[in-house]
Amino acid sequence: EQDAAWKSISLGEFEFRQVVGVDDTVYVRAKDGSLLAVRHGEVRKLPTLAPCEVIARTTSGTLLAVFTNQGFFTLVGGQWTKKAPYPSDVGDGEHTSYVAEFDGHLAFATMSNPHIKPGSDPIVWTYTGVDALWTIEDGKIARVIIR
Repeated sequence: EQDAAWKSISLGEFEFRQVVGVDDTVYVRAKDGSLLAVRHGEVRKLPTLAPCEVIARTTSGTLLAVFTNQGFFTLVGGQWTKKAPYPSDVGDGEHTSYVAEFDGHLAFATMSNPHIKPGSDPIVWTYTGVDALWTIEDGKIARVIIR
């Protein structure tokens, strides 16, 4: 038996990648980089500056989003505010992104997505992205070298 508090919302073809709750709104990131806001049973598509790679909730209770080649932004009062630039050394390869924030300090990581090289026998994996970690403080971004 389904609880009466749950409501089904049809979104058609939509590949979910991430869901983050901020106050009374749930934000949903799709595979194609689009963002949805779900609030009180209403769904609306948010304007984005570029495909959205990853979202998180900040310690101050706002939505943090990373837009490809645009930077790190928070959503306050329906407006995107830039917090830091996008790392110039991420490259164009396919990768998965991660972001975290605590008291204004940001960490951003990327991990290259593996692909099977066509026709390889035995299987050979190829990677086009960058495996890396960056920290961002006061709008300044620095790559962390791990040895």
